[in-house]
Order: sequence, then C-alpha cells, then structure tokens
Amino acid sequence: MSISSIKIENLLSFHSIEIKELKDINCVVGKNNVGKSNLLKTIQYFYDKLDNKRRLALALHSNYSHYGKISITYDMRRIKSIVKSRTNFDKSPLFRPIYKKFFKNIAFLDSDVEPFFVNDREFYTLSLKVYSDESTEWSTKDKEILKFIRYLYPFFFIDTRHIDLYDWSYLWNMVGSIKSVKASSVKEKNIIDFFDNEISETYASSKSNFFSDNIEKINDVTSHYNLGLSKYSYKQKVLNYLKSGLAGDIFLIDGNELGLQSDGTNSSGFIQIFLALLIVLSRREYITPSVYIDEPEIGLHPKKAEEIISRLYKIYETENKKYKTPSPKIFFSTHSSNVLKMIIKLFGKEQQILHLSKDKNTKISKLKSTYKDPSFLHRFTDNEARLFFSESILFVEGETELELFGNRALAHIFPHIDNIDVYQTADLKKIKHINPSYSKADIPYYILYDIDKIFKNIDISKKHITLDKTYFDFPFYSTKYKKRFPEKTNLSTNKIPIHKELITLLTNRNTLKFKFTTPNQVIINSIGLDTNFNIANLRFKKYIPYEYFFVFLSDILKEENILITTTTIENSLINEQSINTFISWLFYELEKNTHVYFKNISDLQQFQENWNIHKTVFKNSIGLKYKLAKKRKTKETYQRIKHYKTRPVNYNRIQKEIHFKNFYQYLPENIEHNFSTQQQNYLNEIKEYKLKMFNLLVKDLQDNIDDETLPYIFVLLFNGKTPTFLKKSKINTISDNIIVSKYHKTDQFLSILKPLFAGKTSNWVSLFLNYSVHMIINECENEHIAMKDKLERIKKSQQCMRKKFGLIFQELYNIIEAVKT
Repeated sequence: MSISSIKIENLLSFHSIEIKELKDINCVVGKNNVGKSNLLKTIQYFYDKLDNKRRLALALHSNYSHYGKISITYDMRRIKSIVKSRTNFDKSPLFRPIYKKFFKNIAFLDSDVEPFFVNDREFYTLSLKVYSDESTEWSTKDKEILKFIRYLYPFFFIDTRHIDLYDWSYLWNMVGSIKSVKASSVKEKNIIDFFDNEISETYASSKSNFFSDNIEKINDVTSHYNLGLSKYSYKQKVLNYLKSGLAGDIFLIDGNELGLQSDGTNSSGFIQIFLALLIVLSRREYITPSVYIDEPEIGLHPKKAEEIISRLYKIYETENKKYKTPSPKIFFSTHSSNVLKMIIKLFGKEQQILHLSKDKNTKISKLKSTYKDPSFLHRFTDNEARLFFSESILFVEGETELELFGNRALAHIFPHIDNIDVYQTADLKKIKHINPSYSKADIPYYILYDIDKIFKNIDISKKHITLDKTYFDFPFYSTKYKKRFPEKTNLSTNKIPIHKELITLLTNRNTLKFKFTTPNQVIINSIGLDTNFNIANLRFKKYIPYEYFFVFLSDILKEENILITTTTIENSLINEQSINTFISWLFYELEKNTHVYFKNISDLQQFQENWNIHKTVFKNSIGLKYKLAKKRKTKETYQRIKHYKTRPVNYNRIQKEIHFKNFYQYLPENIEHNFSTQQQNYLNEIKEYKLKMFNLLVKDLQDNIDDETLPYIFVLLFNGKTPTFLKKSKINTISDNIIVSKYHKTDQFLSILKPLFAGKTSNWVSLFLNYSVHMIINECENEHIAMKDKLERIKKSQQCMRKKFGLIFQELYNIIEAVKT
C-alpha cells in the first residue's frame, strides 16, 4: 500500500483540506488560481524536507495560528505483512530496524510460528509543522523513521513547464529510488577482480591487472593532493549496477538524440517512459512510489495528450494481470478535457476526480466519475469531459437554444453568459449522468426544457394532458432543499416537502384536464384534476388558471434546477411584447436581402429579348385585389394601395420568369449582364413590388387578428408551437382554429419568407437577436449620451439595456437572470 491521505492546514491557499482514500489515478481539476499548483508545492516541500533540502518556507494562509501543518498518512499493511514473515525477518537486515521503528512490542509465541504483534499498527501519520519564523518541526524526533518513510514511500514530481526536455537524468533518479537491491553484500574487491578477469581476457598480451592498476593510480593521485571521494549512496550504487548492464544511459527517440526532437515529442516521451518505468519496476517491490504530474498536456496536440493516458492504461492493465501488489499512486493536475475523458473511460473504479474551488480558501471535493452504464461511457466525449471544468452549465435540448445562448450580441447586455457552458442534448440518461448533481461537483447548473417535454401526452381533441414522471424523477430530499428548509427534512418524522407531495399527486393521475380560452384553441385557460384536493391543510380547486399552474410547476422544478418555458423557446422570442420589433426586423431583412437574379444564362437571354413583355405582365399583375381595399375601408389602406387597383396578382407567372435570391444561402455572383436603364428600372420595380406585397400582407394580419393571437402566426411560421402545442406540421389536421384559417391565407407570405424558416432556425434567431439588441443599445446610449461622467454613463446604459430587454423578451430575460443566480 502507499499514501492513504494528505491533510494541509493553514498553508498557502489552504485553510484546512484533506484528501482521503486515494485511488491509483487521481485527477486534480479546477479553474486557474484555485490551488492546484499549491497542492503540488506543499507535497513537494514535505518531501524536500525529508531529503534535508534547503527550501524557502511556505507562507501561512492566516495569522490566526503561528504555524501551518502538512500531514501524510501512510498505509503500512503491506510492509507489515512483509516484515511479519519469519523468512524475511531473518533474511534481510533492513527489516529488523523497520520492526523496531514501526511495529514495536513484538512477542513471539515460539520459534515455529509467525510473530504476534502487540502494537498492531496499520497506518502511520507523519506531520511537518511550518512556523511563521520559517522554522520547521517533524512530528517525530526519530531520524530513522524519516529515512524509512522516504525510502519506502518515495514521491516524484513532474512540472511540465520546467522539464529539462534534453536531459532525462531525472528518470535515473527515479529508477534508483524504487529498486531495492542488497548493495551492501557486493564488495568493491569482488567488482575489481571481476573486471580484471574480463579485461585481462580482452587484452591477453597484458600481464598486469589493467582495471585494478588504474583504480590504484586514481586513489594515489587523489590522496597525493589531499583529496577524497565521497562514498556512493545506496541509490547511486543501484543505478551503477543497473547501468552497467545496459547499452548506455542517454535516451534516444526513434534512434535520434533528444536535441533533434520537438519539445512536444520530448515532453510526451519523457512522461510516457517515466510512468512506464515507475509501474513496471515497482510492482515486485515493497517500495511503493507516488508521482504528481502537473498539466501533462502542455505543448501537446490533444490526441498526443490522450496517447499518454491510453499507453499508461495498457501498461497498468498488463502489470495488474501479472501481480497483485499495489500500483503506484499517480496524480494528474490538468485543464485538458482530453486527458480527463481518457482517465474516466479507461480506469473505471481505479480513478477519481478531485475538484478544487476557491472562495477565500481552497476547497476540495471528490466528484463522482464512475458510470455503471457502458453505453454512456462509449458516448463519453470531450464535450462531456469539459463540463468538469465549467464555471456554470446550462443544459438545453435544441439547436435554437444553442444558437440563442451563444449569441455574442446577447452577451453585450448580459456579460455573465460568457461564463456559462451551454450543452445541448435531449437525452435524459445523458443529462442524468453528466449534470453536477450526479458528479457532486460544486458547479451551478440549470436544465432548460420546453414545457411540452414535461407533458408526456397531449390530446387536444379530448383536452387531456399527462405529466411525464421521468422529468420528476429526483430525490425527495435534494441538497438544495435541505439547505433552504432544514427543519422540514427530518427523515425520522417521515415528512415530505409539500411540493414533492404535489408532484407525486399530479404524476400519479392518469390525466390532467384543461380548458381553452376560446373555441379557437389559442390558449389553455385552466387545468386541474377531476375533483378538489387537499394537501398539508392547503385546499386546491378542481380547476386553476393555467398561468397559476405554470408558475406552480416552474417553482417545483426550479428547486431541482430545471427551468421550463411557457411553450417553446421560439415563443420567448416572438411574443405579444416583441411582435412589433419582430415585424420591423422582417422588413429590414427583406429590404436588405431581396435581389433579382437569374438562375442560368438562358433565363437572362430570355429576359433581355422579351423584357417589354415581362414589363407588361408585371404591370397588369401588380397589386392586390381591389376588393381588399374596399373591405378595409380605412384612409391609410386606400393611400397605400390606390395605385395597385388593376388585376389580381399573378405572382406565380412572375416567379416562373424571374427568380428571387433566397436569404442566408450562399450563391455565386450574378451572371455578367449589360442591362439598359429601362431594364434595370424594371427589375427594381419587381423588388419594390415584393416589399410592398409583404407590407400589405402584414397589415392584413394586424387588422384581422387580435394582438394576443398575432405572434402565434409567426411562431408557427418559424417552427414554434402555440400554447395548445399546435405545430406547423399538424395544421392541416385541425379546421376550427383561427390561427389555422389565417395561416392558410398566407401562401404568398410563406413564399416570401420561405428561406427564413426553411430549417429549424436558419439563422433567424441570431439575426433577430442581433437586430433587437443593437436597437436596444442604440436607444439606451442615445438616452444617456448627455451624461459627462463616462463610468456613470456606461452604468446607466447597461441598466437601461437590461430593462428594455426585459420588457420586450420577458421570459428570456427571466431565464438569463435565473442562470446568473
């Protein structure tokens, strides 16, 4: 066994932290400046002091105490089982002092049995105090214990920023530290005699002892000048013996010297061979080493960083099949999602993630990073791994949400959006495994759903809704709830929070009934159960207003970090408050992006040959039906269409001859042409006609549909849903809906806007948000332009922007603010 736990008190950024139950692979993650490097520094300081190295003392975290402390607890069970063996005890002189220092008071029952331990110690804690005057003190005065701890449990440190990429001698230092060789039994005379014999055979003509003669000459010279040679340390002797059996001690990569390789190749090679030697050479030893590697990914391609972990795993697995002895403890401090991904996927239960965070003090927490579901691990990618490094996370289900929260213009008003990682998935199983509640990470998060996800089944004809239990499958006593209501979560009293009781009741019902505001099925008016019901002395009526039900449901789910929209995310953008802005944006896009072009040369030639005919067709077709003007009977309407009083529009005929450029799609440059002034004017008239036709269609909608319903025409056009969850694809199946009837009257409308809703989003979300945000920014900056104090002007403008945005996009504003908190 090896290191069991590490505790640091009142040093650097640590008030008091403890890492218990270390795994074979320990991955340390966290933002910059939270204490990852400080963890490395404190452990390295501890071991440097074991080696009697001179080091500047670590700074105290606080002056509330005049010292800080590092305590490392070692698991002695394996070394105890080795030294308990009668064979080992008698055979090795090293084990006798270990007996005395760590396992005192040994009583032998008789000579034929194993020793019986009166003091049966299995763990040993060694502490180092660091005082404010920079002095240090060990928890034991016995230097032999310090020497044995350093020998039995060596700790190595690799700071990739400071690796000597062209001198790998540190590898030999590690090799000498983990090999236990009975070096004292090898006498110098035996070595000299061996080489004399070998060299004498090589130089048969020489009668002298070549090797011993040269050794004698070197000793004579050094003594003549009053010089001496320090004796080889145990480690040096071991290394000399090992190197004598190798071809050399300078490492090459692909047969080339290190100086000829790139820094990334050398760094990767050094780490890989270090880990390989550490594992292979230590598994048959009673010496159990550890290593801390700080940011192994520095200077490496992501796939090269993954290679370090995959090759480590191959060696780890191979040695595990050979030996049952403990593996070295390996620490990786990393910012790389690639490294983390490979560790989680490959090492299973033999790895753990240590997450460091910092408020005033560095805190450490163990994250749950093991998964029973193999299919999830197969789908575990860099995208999932990077969430372990997030400051905050918003899980969304669709492309629209992903586009929306990634909008740069939106971040101008709400800067905190830049600190949120937006992760898209509609897979509940995946969300369950990767959200911070599962991993126990101290990372704030929310899951955003459209409300129809919460409804398992929606039957518009029968007016029934069923809640999906899957989305309410959370513990009755969440951590969040315990913090807010500690007095209500006493398990001994079997009290269940009221909101949990309500969810249980609602999800256990077969259906919830709802009513409509009007027979036209525009908005759900109320929702409820078959009968009145009572919970915790609270009385609920059979039917409650839908908006109350939504608020009630939102509050319950918010306790579980789930946010819901009233219908869909599209409705948060296109609503009663934003509809005028939305229509204004459509006009802007149409005017900016409408261009007449020709699909091919033949169309161009036909146009040039027959442009007078086209002009006649256009003039005889332009405008809307004259009876439309009579129907409106408004002065404004008459003025807008008085010069379009001819025949009905023959738009299809025009479309066959002249094609319009689709928005947001890349097209090659127009074919070279030489239009006459008259021809060009005609093409401009076609563009003007298209814009005026759109203007009249919008006016028609505004005149004939109430303000509450109008946004849903555009919501449907742009792939959203109505508050009765009506989708564009289902329109033809319902005939008595006012939205449906108006929708069918907009064929020309659809033709003009087709490129805007050809796909799920087709960039309209970004374009509309950009337009709206820039409009808001301009308004607010103009309102405060007279203020002389620049900082105050910026502050007031920012407040104005948030306020205006909240008035136009209230639901979206609430979501953004919820995520912020």
